Amino acid sequence: MSEANDATTAGKGCERRISAEQSGEERTRLDPPSADSYTRGIGNHVVLPELADLAEIYTPERKAEFLLNNSITKEDYDEACRSIREDFGLDPKTIPFTDPNMRDGLMTNAEFDELVERSRLRAEDRQKDG
Repeated sequence: MSEANDATTAGKGCERRISAEQSGEERTRLDPPSADSYTRGIGNHVVLPELADLAEIYTPERKAEFLLNNSITKEDYDEACRSIREDFGLDPKTIPFTDPNMRDGLMTNAEFDELVERSRLRAEDRQKDG
């Protein structure tokens, strides 16, 4: 096999030559093992960390935090609170990293729909003028 048909991969200060036969669908671990990377294909290199490093486990409290903090309207917030109580058995008032007064500053669904409609009409007017 010629040197031109080889692919070179590198990561974290290491290098390894992968021949055309090796590179098809076979995954080759880069040396040294601490590189925690894989590559696949000639000229189409994909270097990924170990799958174990990619996994993040969300606790019920963290999921509840996402639900509360991503609420857009008062109705969304109320639904998130209901879900947190029923699905996770938690009190929404005790969820860390959330504002207990957040609901007061949110729009209603009707207010949100009106805002979206006004924005859509403004965008149409700009498109007509432009």
